[in-house]
Amino acid sequence: METKRLVIRRFDPDDVDDYYSFASDPQVTKYLRWGPHQSKEFTRDYMSEVLHAYENGSDTPWGIQLKGANRIIGAVHVMDFDNLHRKANIGVLIAKAFWRIGYAEEALKAVFGYCFSDYSVNRMEAFCVLENLKAIGLAESLGMKCEGVLRQYLFQKGEFRDFKLFSLLAGEWTTM
Repeated sequence: METKRLVIRRFDPDDVDDYYSFASDPQVTKYLRWGPHQSKEFTRDYMSEVLHAYENGSDTPWGIQLKGANRIIGAVHVMDFDNLHRKANIGVLIAKAFWRIGYAEEALKAVFGYCFSDYSVNRMEAFCVLENLKAIGLAESLGMKCEGVLRQYLFQKGEFRDFKLFSLLAGEWTTM
Protein backbone atom coordinates (compact mmCIF):
# COMPACT_ATOMS: atom_id res chain seq x y z
CA MET A 1 0.00 0.00 0.00
CA GLU A 2 1.15 3.50 -0.70
CA THR A 3 0.03 6.88 0.54
CA LYS A 4 1.28 10.34 -0.26
CA ARG A 5 4.27 9.96 2.09
CA LEU A 6 4.37 6.29 3.11
CA VAL A 7 4.73 2.72 1.95
CA ILE A 8 2.98 0.13 4.11
CA ARG A 9 4.59 -3.20 3.38
CA ARG A 10 5.46 -6.59 4.74
CA PHE A 11 8.53 -6.76 6.92
CA ASP A 12 11.73 -8.28 5.60
CA PRO A 13 14.79 -9.59 7.47
CA ASP A 14 16.64 -6.29 6.91
CA ASP A 15 14.10 -4.46 9.11
CA VAL A 16 15.41 -5.86 12.41
CA ASP A 17 17.61 -2.87 13.30
CA ASP A 18 14.93 -0.32 12.47
CA TYR A 19 12.22 -2.23 14.33
CA TYR A 20 14.45 -2.67 17.36
CA SER A 21 15.22 1.07 17.42
CA PHE A 22 11.59 1.93 18.21
CA ALA A 23 10.36 -1.33 19.77
CA SER A 24 13.03 -1.02 22.46
CA ASP A 25 11.89 2.50 23.43
CA PRO A 26 9.86 2.46 26.68
CA GLN A 27 7.94 5.58 25.59
CA VAL A 28 6.88 3.99 22.31
CA THR A 29 5.75 0.76 24.01
CA LYS A 30 4.30 2.37 27.16
CA TYR A 31 0.66 1.54 26.39
CA LEU A 32 1.20 -1.61 24.33
CA ARG A 33 0.41 -5.06 25.64
CA TRP A 34 4.10 -5.91 25.44
CA GLY A 35 7.05 -4.10 26.91
CA PRO A 36 10.16 -2.78 25.19
CA HIS A 37 12.31 -5.28 23.33
CA GLN A 38 15.32 -6.02 25.53
CA SER A 39 17.71 -7.15 22.79
CA LYS A 40 18.16 -7.27 19.04
CA GLU A 41 18.10 -11.05 19.35
CA PHE A 42 14.56 -10.82 20.73
CA THR A 43 13.59 -8.54 17.82
CA ARG A 44 15.26 -10.92 15.34
CA ASP A 45 13.23 -13.83 16.78
CA TYR A 46 10.04 -11.77 16.61
CA MET A 47 10.75 -10.81 13.00
CA SER A 48 11.38 -14.48 12.16
CA GLU A 49 7.95 -15.35 13.62
CA VAL A 50 6.32 -12.60 11.57
CA LEU A 51 7.95 -13.78 8.35
CA HIS A 52 6.81 -17.33 9.09
CA ALA A 53 3.27 -16.04 9.76
CA TYR A 54 3.24 -14.41 6.32
CA GLU A 55 3.91 -17.82 4.78
CA ASN A 56 0.99 -19.33 6.73
CA GLY A 57 -1.40 -16.50 5.89
CA SER A 58 -1.96 -15.60 9.53
CA ASP A 59 -1.63 -12.27 11.32
CA THR A 60 -0.59 -9.29 9.28
CA PRO A 61 1.84 -6.83 10.84
CA TRP A 62 3.29 -4.44 8.30
CA GLY A 63 6.14 -1.99 8.37
CA ILE A 64 5.56 1.70 7.81
CA GLN A 65 8.27 3.13 5.56
CA LEU A 66 8.81 6.70 4.43
CA LYS A 67 8.72 6.96 0.65
CA GLY A 68 12.22 7.29 -0.73
CA ALA A 69 13.81 5.95 2.46
CA ASN A 70 15.02 2.44 3.02
CA ARG A 71 13.95 2.14 6.65
CA ILE A 72 10.79 1.57 8.61
CA ILE A 73 9.58 4.14 11.12
CA GLY A 74 6.74 2.15 12.61
CA ALA A 75 4.35 -0.72 12.24
CA VAL A 76 0.66 -1.32 11.82
CA HIS A 77 -0.91 -4.59 12.86
CA VAL A 78 -4.27 -5.96 11.78
CA MET A 79 -5.16 -8.69 14.25
CA ASP A 80 -7.93 -11.09 15.13
CA PHE A 81 -9.47 -11.33 11.66
CA ASP A 82 -12.88 -12.92 12.06
CA ASN A 83 -14.08 -14.07 8.65
CA LEU A 84 -17.54 -15.09 9.85
CA HIS A 85 -18.30 -11.70 11.39
CA ARG A 86 -16.05 -9.78 8.95
CA LYS A 87 -14.22 -7.80 11.62
CA ALA A 88 -10.66 -7.13 12.71
CA ASN A 89 -8.69 -5.25 15.36
CA ILE A 90 -5.98 -2.71 14.53
CA GLY A 91 -2.95 -1.26 16.30
CA VAL A 92 -0.11 1.06 15.31
CA LEU A 93 3.23 2.19 16.68
CA ILE A 94 5.52 4.92 15.39
CA ALA A 95 9.13 5.75 16.31
CA LYS A 96 9.22 8.71 18.71
CA ALA A 97 11.18 10.89 16.25
CA PHE A 98 8.15 10.70 13.92
CA TRP A 99 5.36 11.47 16.40
CA ARG A 100 2.91 14.31 15.71
CA ILE A 101 3.56 14.44 11.97
CA GLY A 102 0.40 12.54 10.97
CA TYR A 103 2.08 9.31 9.87
CA ALA A 104 -0.05 7.05 12.11
CA GLU A 105 -3.28 8.53 10.78
CA GLU A 106 -2.05 8.35 7.19
CA ALA A 107 -1.02 4.70 7.57
CA LEU A 108 -4.26 3.70 9.29
CA LYS A 109 -6.39 5.37 6.61
CA ALA A 110 -4.62 3.28 3.98
CA VAL A 111 -5.04 0.09 5.98
CA PHE A 112 -8.72 0.81 6.69
CA GLY A 113 -9.33 1.34 2.99
CA TYR A 114 -7.51 -1.90 2.19
CA CYS A 115 -9.41 -3.93 4.80
CA PHE A 116 -12.82 -2.51 3.89
CA SER A 117 -12.37 -2.92 0.13
CA ASP A 118 -10.00 -5.85 -0.46
CA TYR A 119 -11.02 -8.00 2.49
CA SER A 120 -14.69 -6.96 2.75
CA VAL A 121 -14.24 -6.27 6.45
CA ASN A 122 -17.37 -4.69 7.89
CA ARG A 123 -16.00 -3.59 11.27
CA MET A 124 -12.58 -2.40 12.41
CA GLU A 125 -11.92 -2.19 16.14
CA ALA A 126 -9.29 -0.45 18.24
CA PHE A 127 -8.69 -1.01 21.95
CA CYS A 128 -7.02 1.95 23.66
CA VAL A 129 -5.70 1.95 27.23
CA LEU A 130 -7.72 4.61 29.02
CA GLU A 131 -4.63 6.71 29.80
CA ASN A 132 -3.40 6.68 26.18
CA LEU A 133 -4.84 10.01 25.12
CA LYS A 134 -2.85 10.06 21.85
CA ALA A 135 -4.37 6.76 20.70
CA ILE A 136 -7.84 7.90 21.73
CA GLY A 137 -7.40 11.14 19.79
CA LEU A 138 -6.13 9.19 16.79
CA ALA A 139 -9.14 6.86 16.84
CA GLU A 140 -11.49 9.84 17.03
CA SER A 141 -9.68 11.67 14.19
CA LEU A 142 -10.22 8.60 12.01
CA GLY A 143 -13.97 8.74 12.63
CA MET A 144 -14.01 5.76 14.97
CA LYS A 145 -16.86 5.72 17.49
CA CYS A 146 -16.27 5.01 21.17
CA GLU A 147 -18.51 2.16 22.25
CA GLY A 148 -17.57 2.33 25.91
CA VAL A 149 -15.01 1.39 28.50
CA LEU A 150 -14.08 -2.24 29.09
CA ARG A 151 -13.30 -2.25 32.80
CA GLN A 152 -10.21 -4.19 33.86
CA TYR A 153 -10.27 -5.78 30.41
CA LEU A 154 -6.69 -7.06 30.36
CA PHE A 155 -3.96 -7.82 32.86
CA GLN A 156 -1.17 -5.80 31.29
CA LYS A 157 2.26 -4.98 32.69
CA GLY A 158 1.39 -6.11 36.20
CA GLU A 159 -2.08 -4.64 36.60
CA PHE A 160 -5.62 -4.85 35.30
CA ARG A 161 -6.18 -2.07 32.76
CA ASP A 162 -9.32 -0.37 31.49
CA PHE A 163 -9.64 0.02 27.72
CA LYS A 164 -11.82 2.18 25.51
CA LEU A 165 -13.28 0.24 22.61
CA PHE A 166 -13.58 2.10 19.32
CA SER A 167 -15.07 0.85 16.06
CA LEU A 168 -15.48 1.99 12.49
CA LEU A 169 -17.94 0.35 10.10
CA ALA A 170 -17.48 -0.06 6.38
CA GLY A 171 -20.56 2.08 5.66
CA GLU A 172 -19.16 4.89 7.79
CA TRP A 173 -15.81 4.69 6.03
CA THR A 174 -17.27 4.95 2.54
CA THR A 175 -19.16 8.12 3.50
CA MET A 176 -16.04 9.88 4.84
